[in-house]
Amino acid sequence: MTILLAANALGLGAVWTGVYPMDDRVSAVSKAMKLPETILPLCTIVIGHPAEKPQPKDKWKPENVSYNEFGGKDQ
Repeated sequence: MTILLAANALGLGAVWTGVYPMDDRVSAVSKAMKLPETILPLCTIVIGHPAEKPQPKDKWKPENVSYNEFGGKDQ
């Protein structure tokens, strides 16, 4: 998470991207990075200059917070 925050602080965009267990992604990353067969990529972090600057989304929902008990919707 720190690298994502650091990139943002530098005015860059960054996103954590899952690779494993999708075989097509594992193969593509392994090939692009020229990884030996003994190395299995789990994820990548893509960093670059953002094309736009969208406003942050407000995802706060007080009903999703529980204290000292499980408060899931499927309970």
